[in-house]
Amino acid sequence: MSKKYIYLSGASKHREDEGKAWTQAAEQLLLPVIEHLDFFVPQIHFDYTFRKPPTEKACLTLFTSKIKECDIVLLNLNHTDKSVGSGYEIGYAKALGKVVIGFGNEEIYGWLSESCDYIGEDLEDAIQYILIHYL
Repeated sequence: MSKKYIYLSGASKHREDEGKAWTQAAEQLLLPVIEHLDFFVPQIHFDYTFRKPPTEKACLTLFTSKIKECDIVLLNLNHTDKSVGSGYEIGYAKALGKVVIGFGNEEIYGWLSESCDYIGEDLEDAIQYILIHYL
């Protein structure tokens, strides 16, 4: 089995605690299969509070390069109604033909939910879908 690369996307600007919580929960759920995957968590690199990008261009370049490398985007749909970055990431991912698996039901931007190949009932359901169908 070849390693899969998952990009974790979701509203994070001014939502650092929530972003950290769901990405850590995702990491815990993926631990049993960690030898079969790698993942990229944008907030680890730039969080706009403690680790600001040197320039917006640097941030965009890093994130789009990681989307280009990934196999799957796991999207937290919560609060994406005001998340320009999430919209850009998912639009770029879909243009590249990437699989987008979403979850969440709070303040969702409609185009993002329509861009998902599957929307789980919650994070655990979304990850189970990835494990069953893509790993």
